[in-house]
Amino acid sequence: MLIYEQEAYRNFRIQREAHRWQVSRFISESQFAQILESHPSDFYSPGFFVRVTLFLATLLAAAAAFGLLTLVFSTGWGETYWGLSALAYGCTLYWLLESYAVRQRKFFKAGVDDALLYLSLGFLLAGLLYLLDSGGIQVSAPLALGMALPLLAWGAIRFADTMLAVALFCALVVYVFTQAAAISPWSRAGLPFLLMLTSTLIYSFSNRNRRQVRYQNWHRILELLRFLGIVAFYAACNYLVVREVSVSVLGQTSAAGEDIPFAMAFKFLTALVPLCYLLVGIRAKDIAFIRAGLLAACFSGFTFSHYYSILQPEFRLLAGGTALLLAAVALVQILKKSSTCFTAKKLLPDSDHFKNAEAYLMAETAAQPSTPGPGSTDPGGGESGGAGAGGSY
Repeated sequence: MLIYEQEAYRNFRIQREAHRWQVSRFISESQFAQILESHPSDFYSPGFFVRVTLFLATLLAAAAAFGLLTLVFSTGWGETYWGLSALAYGCTLYWLLESYAVRQRKFFKAGVDDALLYLSLGFLLAGLLYLLDSGGIQVSAPLALGMALPLLAWGAIRFADTMLAVALFCALVVYVFTQAAAISPWSRAGLPFLLMLTSTLIYSFSNRNRRQVRYQNWHRILELLRFLGIVAFYAACNYLVVREVSVSVLGQTSAAGEDIPFAMAFKFLTALVPLCYLLVGIRAKDIAFIRAGLLAACFSGFTFSHYYSILQPEFRLLAGGTALLLAAVALVQILKKSSTCFTAKKLLPDSDHFKNAEAYLMAETAAQPSTPGPGSTDPGGGESGGAGAGGSY
């Protein structure tokens, strides 16, 4: 499924992991050079600013080319022309992406391949939707999302692209939301629980497969989907989010003194879920749960202060900031003990984890056994000794 050559992709990830180790001085420059020599990779992956420049230049060139083609060949065509032209242009861009940018030029997250990927999928989706609309089929949001899901999934899996993975997650959640909301007015009360179930399934799938060797090429995507599932679960049970979405998006109204269905359950979950996230993250040493728990705790405080305001806003902010600061200092003092195995030191630069990288790196830097020189018949010498015996051979 992955478009990149397996050996070159593996070597590139080893080089990137070795660079992190070399920057952190876990290995020497000579060991890093030895790793680069033993694991060659011809991928072209420039820095951030060069990547952004190439991305914008490719977008501009592709847009200019499409505009020129439509100006030249659009005379005398009907509405169907735009859909067919978008499909043809999307297929052309995708062909350039696979055959030229990736296979010949060996671009890997270089900006050019990113732009071609996003543009090709966008033109394909726009062409399909325009053809359906010109054919008399009403294009709705669920239909557009349903057609976008396979394209996004293909791009995320084929090119191991994290941006498409995020778009796929968001499109899936919105698709489930719109489809369930359109069933009946009674189903809208259970929408938060359905979204919580969807988030749990996504989390379970990514958490189960992120450590498996056969999915190591998509490890970063699975880690990202896992974190998004954690965040989406909390968002689906937060009282403020559920109430505002019910009123503004779904159009639910209630009389004076009434509340949304299952209001007490959502208030209870708003207070409980952040604590559970923090406890799970600390006990399991899982940074994803810790980060999500901290964000959820802040938003839960905002939620309750929004509906149960006791002090003025500036005093609430001051009290909340002071409480968070004191809690952070206390946690640092507790967790930095050696028995908890927590540290605030940055041992390695931020990057994606490469499974079994240590085994690869250590294998390449280990000392090699000495061999006799050419023309030598001496197999080498040694000595042996034991209780009451001595000698050499």
